[in-house]
Amino acid sequence: MPLNKFPLLLFCLIVHTETLWAQPVTSLDPLTVTSARWPIKASENGRQIITLSAAQIAALPGNTIEDVLRVSGLVELQQRGPAGAVNNVIIRGGTFQQVLVLIDGVRINDPVTGHFSANFPVPRWQIERIEILKGPAAAMYGSEAVGGVIHIITKAFQPADTQTRSNGYAYLSGGDNQFFAAEGGIRFIR
Repeated sequence: MPLNKFPLLLFCLIVHTETLWAQPVTSLDPLTVTSARWPIKASENGRQIITLSAAQIAALPGNTIEDVLRVSGLVELQQRGPAGAVNNVIIRGGTFQQVLVLIDGVRINDPVTGHFSANFPVPRWQIERIEILKGPAAAMYGSEAVGGVIHIITKAFQPADTQTRSNGYAYLSGGDNQFFAAEGGIRFIR
């Protein structure tokens, strides 16, 4: 019985033309995540971590870190108390005591209650990036991180030469409900 090779050849051509239309492989630089307590590649971390770069922070409206986080939609900020005196940071429906806030790896939550009242002591322009780890991280960080972790990494100061330098800033803010905030600082570098 003679074998008709034309249908077999046609089938092989149809199957293998799929690879001709495939997109080229793009190799991306590895992203190192620091909110995982130890720096690891993002591809090796099984958690949902969102990073806001300095450029993304500058593009968002607002004057403070609280404003940036509020409009980013990544966390929820709730106000309570008279005239919104206390702000609470909430991630994924947890409570305000279940979100750990770090600045350059240092905990800034209240050590007694675990509460953080969203009063970030860093000006917005001083931030290199903000990493938000959504979901439970209590195994790495303790009970304060049941809802998630917000890690703020500040920019490193790099003087142009070895002379003694100083820089400073002042920040004033006011708003509705008799809100007023003032902040300032000076740094001497030798």
